[in-house]
Amino acid sequence: MNETFNPQAAAEKARDAYRKTATQFEELAKNTQMPGAMRAIAEMNLAQTREAYEHSKNAHGSRT
Repeated sequence: MNETFNPQAAAEKARDAYRKTATQFEELAKNTQMPGAMRAIAEMNLAQTREAYEHSKNAHGSRT
């Protein structure tokens, strides 16, 4: 195991996983019947997750 840690590759892998998961969640949310309050919570969670992702992406970009 002579692999070296590549932060940029790890960050890109995390971004790809985030995009895939967010896309899957959005499709599920569109196609699923759920109470209004639950939908509001899910949408708020998605917005907060996107905001956290953007902050982490911008923080990472400022270090390079």
